[in-house]
Amino acid sequence: IGGIKIRSASPTLNELSINNNSMGFFGSGGGIYSYNSSSLITNTIISENSCGDYGEDQGGGLYLSFSSPKLFNTAIINNMSWTEIGGGIYNTSSNPVIVNCIIAENYGSELFNNSGEVHLSYSAVFNDPEFGTELGVIGLDPSVGLISTVNENGDSCDTHNNIFLDPQLIEYDGNVYY
Repeated sequence: IGGIKIRSASPTLNELSINNNSMGFFGSGGGIYSYNSSSLITNTIISENSCGDYGEDQGGGLYLSFSSPKLFNTAIINNMSWTEIGGGIYNTSSNPVIVNCIIAENYGSELFNNSGEVHLSYSAVFNDPEFGTELGVIGLDPSVGLISTVNENGDSCDTHNNIFLDPQLIEYDGNVYY
């Protein structure tokens, strides 16, 4: 059973750790499943979650459908989609706002946008090819991920101030530190 299911609601999720959940063989949204909702997710870690192995199952960390969540200061790390689609986030017919987040090392792409408008800014997106596809983001505005400027820290970034560098997560005793 997945971590959190949100349906036709607008909860605030703050300072949570949503870890080690699985949808088993069938099901999308291992960490969070959101349908027809407008959640606020802040200062939260979503990691080590997985979704089903059936052709329609996506979103190891988050599955968004007809939703408009706002994510701030959230880490979406080491989640898995067995279908290799949207290991971190799978978005369909939704308009998420994602600001100052880390989306990294998810198996099956970091963020897959099937439909809807994703607003991704001031975030770090990194996909080690060992964890799935070489593309971190799929189906977004072509300017996302197109390195075209330098931010105030001197890091290469796109016009939305997203960086695509390894966040250098530290693992100690089987725990990942962000």
